[in-house]
Amino acid sequence: MLKIKIEKLLILILSFSSLFSLEINPFISYIYDSDTDLYVNENQNLHRNSFGFNIYHSQNNLYLESQLSYHLFTGINERPNSFNYHPGIGYIENNPGLDSNQFNFFLTSLTIEYSYEKVMFFLGFNSQTWGPGFNKIILSDKSPQFFNFGYDWNLSNNFSYTHLYGRLESQIEDSSYIEIYNSDSSRIPTLQRSINAHKINYLLSDQVTISLYEMIIYGGNRSFEPYYFLPLIPFLPTQTFLGDLDNDLIGISIELELQNNSLYTSLVIDEWTPPDTFKKEHKNWFIYQFGIDIETNLFNEKGQFIFEYLHSDNRVYRHKFAINDFYSYSYPLGFWAGPHSSQLFFFFEQRIGKYDLTIEYSDSKRGESKYGYNNNFSQRYLNGFEQKKIYKVGLSYNYNNQILLDFSYSIIDWENAGFDPLNVNINTIDVVKNNIQISINYLFKEYEL
Repeated sequence: MLKIKIEKLLILILSFSSLFSLEINPFISYIYDSDTDLYVNENQNLHRNSFGFNIYHSQNNLYLESQLSYHLFTGINERPNSFNYHPGIGYIENNPGLDSNQFNFFLTSLTIEYSYEKVMFFLGFNSQTWGPGFNKIILSDKSPQFFNFGYDWNLSNNFSYTHLYGRLESQIEDSSYIEIYNSDSSRIPTLQRSINAHKINYLLSDQVTISLYEMIIYGGNRSFEPYYFLPLIPFLPTQTFLGDLDNDLIGISIELELQNNSLYTSLVIDEWTPPDTFKKEHKNWFIYQFGIDIETNLFNEKGQFIFEYLHSDNRVYRHKFAINDFYSYSYPLGFWAGPHSSQLFFFFEQRIGKYDLTIEYSDSKRGESKYGYNNNFSQRYLNGFEQKKIYKVGLSYNYNNQILLDFSYSIIDWENAGFDPLNVNINTIDVVKNNIQISINYLFKEYEL
């Protein structure tokens, strides 16, 4: 009898150990820029060092992915300029022992997914991305990671529903805690800001997918609004019922798949008065995107070509109550350039033997972020703008999936660099940068626990 119990216990322990076995991939990375476009300053070289490890687990119904890494920037001690599509950085520090031109930060992320029948539950500290394309306008990874949870529900073979909650960073000081944290002015408590979002994906045919989205931002005295957790109920009438205090946005995307090529378009509506749609003084608070993704085949190797055009009205994302702005850590949750902006984007990638060739062109422009309530109309780019054109060519080499080498050369033509959409009176400069970037990434041997 005792022998049977011991055998059962051993089986249970082995099963538990197998269930939670982890793959750990340590890595180290170095990136050098001779004149980076992450900063306005001319001849701004930048050294970026990072190391950390990735953790993976996938078995049966459970999937886990995580990263913990340390990052050191050398060349300047300030957060990068936001006018680029690269993921934003949250808080930075100049810790004891660092030079005056250095800062560092930790980066961590977590994704946990558990599938049960037709529902997949998720929990994480990551960037949720929704919508098609390279430069997404629904939810993008421009803002830093945030805590989130929710579920994906497959209602049928061609119909699915996703519900999401996320905790954002408002960066608006919470004065009620001043007396508690007044010993250090560099660290301030902030007001709560949250997002609830849901989407419906409908597979119209094997080639056509239509997705509907709705996002709502709220905060202040609420970190959770129970009404917004009810499935399938639109947020718009609910927030009207609650007093019309919150910031509701709706969206739609359509994707057409033709063999290995795709056409796609997205639209986000912040505010809209249909009778005024085609008037000069309209309330079309829209962000829209058109794109094409084509699979190429040159030198008997597969490649990719992407073309996108994006446009946002000058009044989107900002709300009459600042706590409800569509931002986290001062970065927009959707289109990376934010309100009153546009982008023309080309990207080409082609495998040539052991190398990957990339060619990129981007023409981005943004103006003043205008408060749009009370019929406050203005001409586009009337009060100034900044415009950045990037011409980039790069070559990368992957050795045995262990060492990744990247080399690229960019010309950055930046007009009115340093422009601030919230303060158009700030001094700006015109600058042309010639940037050489060298990147070395090394993946250590994989370990299993």
